[in-house]
Amino acid sequence: MFYAEVIWDEPQFSDNSGETPRVEKTHAPGLFPRGLTLVIYTAFDESGNNSTCELEIKVIRKIRLAIIQAVECYVY
Repeated sequence: MFYAEVIWDEPQFSDNSGETPRVEKTHAPGLFPRGLTLVIYTAFDESGNNSTCELEIKVIRKIRLAIIQAVECYVY
């Protein structure tokens, strides 16, 4: 099976309360198999609000290293 190393700046979440939200993610930067992988980040604040950011990682055989642009997300 073919794998490629994929790296990105992880999304930065902020909250209008000033508190740092708790963040969960489905995948970390690293090796990904050929094909499409959906990476989901979800942030939760103290009030129970949440927000998600999604990255679609598509690995094709010709690429061995991919760098994904940073994403900014907010929890209100």
